[in-house]
Amino acid sequence: MEKLCQDEVYDMVAMLIMNPVEKKGEEIIVKGDKRIIEKAFRVTVKDDKCFVPEIMSRKKDFIPRIGRILADRQG
Repeated sequence: MEKLCQDEVYDMVAMLIMNPVEKKGEEIIVKGDKRIIEKAFRVTVKDDKCFVPEIMSRKKDFIPRIGRILADRQG
């Protein structure tokens, strides 16, 4: 993930991991600008990971929240 960030010049690369059996939330592993995740989900990223206590739809939850943070950075 870190190499992808560097090679493609991405601000951030994130991987969402959930346990569909337990449905307790999602772990996010992030490389790059961790502040994007911290602001979008009001969490603290430590050792490149954090936990969000809700199950998210990538299309309906994750991408829109990230998009709002990035749009705010541009304005």
